[in-house]
Amino acid sequence: MGNAFRETVKLREGRPISEISVELVTNQPVSDLVVSAINRAKNDGVPKSFKTKWQSGGDKLHRLVQASGLSPKEFQDFSMCLKFVSQTNSRFLLEEKMLMEVSAWTESEFAEVALRLRNFIRNKMMMPETAGEIINKESVLLQFGVSEIRALFPCPAKVKPVTDLVPREITKELCNCILDSDQRILLHGSGGVGKSTIIQEFQGLLPEGSEVIVFDCYGAGSYMDASAMRHRPRDAFVQLANELANRLNIPAFLEPRSGLDFARAFHRRLLLASEALSKVRPEARLVIVVDAADNSVSAANARVPKEESFVAELISFEDLPKNVALVISARTGRRDDLQLPSSFKPFELPPFSRPETAEFVAHFWEAPEEWVDDFHRLTNGTPRVQNYAFGKTSSNPSEALDPLRPNGKTLEVIFHEQFDEAVKKAGGATKVEEACAALAVLPRPIPVGEIAHVLNLSGAQVLDICSDLEPGIRVSENTISFADEDFEHFAVVKGQKSILGVRSKVAQRMLAHYRNSEYAALNVVPLLLKAEMGAELLELVESEPEPLASNVRDPVLRMEIRNQRLTNAISVCRSACNLGQAVRFVLIGAEALETDDATRKILTDFPNLTARFTGPTGSRLILSDPDQVEQHGPLLLSVLSMEAELGNLSQAREVRRRISAWFKVREDALREHEEQFGHASGWSIGPEDMANALVARALEEGAQSAIQLFRHWPIGFATSVSRIAIRRLVADQRFEVLQDIGNRLSPLLAPFILVPLRLAGQPVNLKKLAQGLRLLSRRYPISAKTLDDHGNSSSLKRAISEVLLNGAEVLAAHNTDLELVKAITTPLSIASARRIDKLYDHQTRLLDGILRSYCLQELLVSGSSFVVRQFTRVSGSWGNTGCWSKRDS
Repeated sequence: MGNAFRETVKLREGRPISEISVELVTNQPVSDLVVSAINRAKNDGVPKSFKTKWQSGGDKLHRLVQASGLSPKEFQDFSMCLKFVSQTNSRFLLEEKMLMEVSAWTESEFAEVALRLRNFIRNKMMMPETAGEIINKESVLLQFGVSEIRALFPCPAKVKPVTDLVPREITKELCNCILDSDQRILLHGSGGVGKSTIIQEFQGLLPEGSEVIVFDCYGAGSYMDASAMRHRPRDAFVQLANELANRLNIPAFLEPRSGLDFARAFHRRLLLASEALSKVRPEARLVIVVDAADNSVSAANARVPKEESFVAELISFEDLPKNVALVISARTGRRDDLQLPSSFKPFELPPFSRPETAEFVAHFWEAPEEWVDDFHRLTNGTPRVQNYAFGKTSSNPSEALDPLRPNGKTLEVIFHEQFDEAVKKAGGATKVEEACAALAVLPRPIPVGEIAHVLNLSGAQVLDICSDLEPGIRVSENTISFADEDFEHFAVVKGQKSILGVRSKVAQRMLAHYRNSEYAALNVVPLLLKAEMGAELLELVESEPEPLASNVRDPVLRMEIRNQRLTNAISVCRSACNLGQAVRFVLIGAEALETDDATRKILTDFPNLTARFTGPTGSRLILSDPDQVEQHGPLLLSVLSMEAELGNLSQAREVRRRISAWFKVREDALREHEEQFGHASGWSIGPEDMANALVARALEEGAQSAIQLFRHWPIGFATSVSRIAIRRLVADQRFEVLQDIGNRLSPLLAPFILVPLRLAGQPVNLKKLAQGLRLLSRRYPISAKTLDDHGNSSSLKRAISEVLLNGAEVLAAHNTDLELVKAITTPLSIASARRIDKLYDHQTRLLDGILRSYCLQELLVSGSSFVVRQFTRVSGSWGNTGCWSKRDS
């Protein structure tokens, strides 16, 4: 386990160790001595002296460190991630009981999922051909018809886990209310008092076997991000339902199929989960927490036109099971926005009490009581202010009082100080206030250049202002957004005076650039609406209901923008009682529905274009759709090739695992179809698709690995695949890879690489080329039949004939082995092959081969002047038409 842990850490370099979970699963009891030693490592750390060899009779923890092969520091990290699942562990028993309960399900929707998963596992266990196969994440995902984990978990929580929680008295009170059958609770408080943090305490205060499912509405500031709409019912309820199924280990997953009533589907799963939990653990509770619900409502209201947050449907659930509780958290000032029913019991979260502050301080240093008194008074017990204070003096925590003196600080005071400091550096308040207004008005994340234009500043100057306002502002990949909900509120207030002017300026800029800026194309219509520029909005939508493909390359994003524009235009027309124009936009929308279907068909029919030109949204549209699972393979192969070409090898490996899982599902589906109908159909994979695999293999693992993959396929299929792959590698100028493959191939196969390389202007081994062409021409001599598209010859023979002809031209151009050139081209240059009464206009490939062969033969005899003599303009009946002269065969 120690070695596996070390390798896992290496593979996840740069990512938090807290994300790793190590479980020792056994049906035997775990010794108390082992549990005690591991707990010591977690709580007290591992002494550095334990890196020496353990002596008999020594410390038990030292012995465990020695046995693991880890360093003391590595073992401490290992212990933090380690969990025991044993015969004596309640979770082990709970899972066993839960499995028995699930086996008795009869409702078709859930029984079908359970049966599908059971059959999947049974096949892996029983089928001889699957012996030794690993069941991984990718293969399980495909049992739900998706190839991306994001399809089942679209809105993962982004709240940072707090390792050293300060126990709060109100948390105990709240959990007691849940146990006393209070099922609807509102947790509210002012900014920075720890609403999101105390939710992390729930799990430890509820009975064993209880589960707390948290939906994070703020999403680390992404709740306003157009690409992460956390307020929408589809994504929110899919996340909640699947988090619930995952935590309880029940097959009640919600597949994101179109046309579902997601609120009702989640409610059914909630009832089922609660019933199963109550039977195996009657005293346990199932708590659904919606953290920062006011942000979800704000995001829905900010959409143009307004949308409805999932919160509205969730709080309307009337028949909650007795062991289920619903907890909603929000800021006190915005709790009325939630429009909660009177059945919700409010709990206001106060700041830290004096003992709670003392416990928080103890995490940083052993402070005197007087120091703790002052710290509590100067921070007003506000957890986030206390955290800011220690953050400013992290190297010397005893100095945390200094930034709070003389009269203490609130969050607002701290933000004001940051703001004033930024004003001093900027040389005036106007620019900083306008920056705050721009952050409030522009849809986030905001390109730095957009704010720079609004403020008439350079990008560097904008970044300087953002740096002065950190950590409330986050800058990532040349875009700007808020990192802190409290600072977001502060910045909106500070920029209030400038918002109207900034909004108008921003709308005008979007209107001027929506044809050449993707950001402007996406946001111009909502901004025009907010700036009350309805006439301009209608004129824009009338002239361009959908953005230009040259501006927005992603067809899926173009569909979303078009729908947004038409919806807003209809809304403006209705407000102005312009029903005629509204009907026109409705008709445009109706026509667009057919375009949507056509676009989806294009995305599935042309996976290479989808992977390269639609970005992640196009791929996600297909890979997240269970109804399109048969099309996942070709698209994943295209994505694999693209990632390999870009050099993203770690992402390519991840995609490769998903492809492997898809092929296994494909194999099972085809086998089942054949058993049921006597033949297999669907799940098609062609040479174009496998060429992506070959290209990726060559770029990732080198020439020898690509050659081995090539040799796994039947010769005809392998030839078709390799020709496509070679063309791509040549077009991408991957000449080194092709040269390496050509050097490793046998002379018989080498011409398939060497000829395209030479035609691309690259040097090749002419001796090896001639040797290969000689072998090919003896085994597969060129003839009229092999070049006739409409004849009976195979595609393999046609491909070989093309290589022979091209290779002969290469040798002739280099004056090399001319006898071989003559031998290759003779069958097509003789008079009987060129008889006009035996040739037809539609035999274009054959006519081309005959002409080229004849020219090469004449060239060998007459020299280069032959071409000039044979194809020149002549006078006479042909001269007036401007045609080339025609000579008899």
